[in-house]
Amino acid sequence: KQIIKQCKKLYNVMEVKAMEAAVEALLFAMGEAIPVADIAQVLEIDVEDARSLIRNMMTRYDEDANYWKKQQI
Repeated sequence: KQIIKQCKKLYNVMEVKAMEAAVEALLFAMGEAIPVADIAQVLEIDVEDARSLIRNMMTRYDEDANYWKKQQI
């Protein structure tokens, strides 16, 4: 049972990473802001889940930027 739980957790992480990659690709390809509702429709998830996904991505980008700023000091 433990292995099944670990596999499900890993699958969920992989699924989130795939959705994040899709959002990045959409934004890059469009070259401009895209309404969250449109992103949700493409990913086939509800709008609140899309907002949460994007918020998590923004937090990660901020953390990465702060890391690199510290490395330059």
